[in-house]
Amino acid sequence: AGADPVGVLSQGLRTVSSEGDVTDANRSRAAALTREGDALAAAGDFTGALDRYDRASVVDRADAELQYKMAASLDKLLRPVEAELRYKLFLNQLEIQKIDAVGNANARLADAIVQARERIMILDRRSR
Repeated sequence: AGADPVGVLSQGLRTVSSEGDVTDANRSRAAALTREGDALAAAGDFTGALDRYDRASVVDRADAELQYKMAASLDKLLRPVEAELRYKLFLNQLEIQKIDAVGNANARLADAIVQARERIMILDRRSR
């Protein structure tokens, strides 16, 4: 084995060449944790499922479906206050995603929206 003066390799750490590498690794890890959680939930182990979903949510905070799965697990574990909070967080994240989607669509169509409004005003003036 080669020299590892700072012990980085022995700690299991690695360097990445781009931010994209980190993002892809995080997504893969979150997806794996979610699959593990789904399998545990299907087997009735809601404590284990909740653990995996919670760990996946740390990696992928924007995943509304994870919030729902955590809420359902908490519900099955008879933890109603926490379940209610997670259900609300799930619905809130869906609203944020909807607003973001509309905003992105409007941004892509910004020129068309401006032109359409201008044409409506011009056509409206002509018809008077």
